[in-house]
Amino acid sequence: MLWAREQGGKTDRLSQNRQATLTTLSANIWSSRGHSVRIRRAMKFEDFSVVDFPARDSLSSPAGFVYVFCWVADGVETPFYVGQTKRFSGRMNDYDLANFKACTDFCVGEAVKYLTNTKKVRVVVRHRPSPEPLKEEKTIVRRLLVSGVWLLNCLPRYDYRIDSENEERAVVHSFCDMFIGSRTGQTSGD
Repeated sequence: MLWAREQGGKTDRLSQNRQATLTTLSANIWSSRGHSVRIRRAMKFEDFSVVDFPARDSLSSPAGFVYVFCWVADGVETPFYVGQTKRFSGRMNDYDLANFKACTDFCVGEAVKYLTNTKKVRVVVRHRPSPEPLKEEKTIVRRLLVSGVWLLNCLPRYDYRIDSENEERAVVHSFCDMFIGSRTGQTSGD
């Protein structure tokens, strides 16, 4: 893990060539003197392959894969969903279809559509084979969450039998506005 500290407008920056392989995580904390200090922690995903979404690669792994969806702005990748699967290509297709009866597929798929079509940001999927995909997914989710990253993994799920598709789509869009606003300093009302 690498750290860059921002305080009072001064920043120790990572070199440009290293930023291509890093995902920046940020969070506000309060110093002992009551001043807000912004800490950025860069989590390396160097051993992950990266593809633009929708990923059409046919991949196989005996145990499975772990993957991280990231939106990209100004050359910085920001994670917004972490998952695991034994069928990478099929799973990416599920997200692309975004079937409302499959809650996770719908939420991730709608987020990708909203981010790419409305917010005009690129979405990539970082992935790698994993001998223990469930354990690794949990570890990555925890590390990102305690670093202050908003993940769709934590958005409460709906019941397709009683909830409205349009309302749930609006919730996903609002959630995306929230995490994009936390990165850009804007709110969804801007």
